[in-house]
Amino acid sequence: MISVEFELADDLPSDRDIDITEERGHVIFKIASYLEPQEIIDALNEGVAAVLAGGHWFQEWHGEVVSVNYEAKAVRSATRPIRVVHDIRVADSA
Repeated sequence: MISVEFELADDLPSDRDIDITEERGHVIFKIASYLEPQEIIDALNEGVAAVLAGGHWFQEWHGEVVSVNYEAKAVRSATRPIRVVHDIRVADSA
């Protein structure tokens, strides 16, 4: 199980839009509070991609290994896991 926190922060350095703290089973995304919604989305997409690309994690889901690394093969394992895809965006309000 992984716990993910998202927090608007006023105390980030002026050269950083996002700060990510990653510990076992817990990830905290601190996002600069001055960002506009689209900038927050862009920062989160970059941040999530960085966490996934860091290669410090994997998850087992229904007996299969889930990771950012993926090869389209019939048999999945730690070397051929299911792929995680992230897509954060503004939802259409209809």
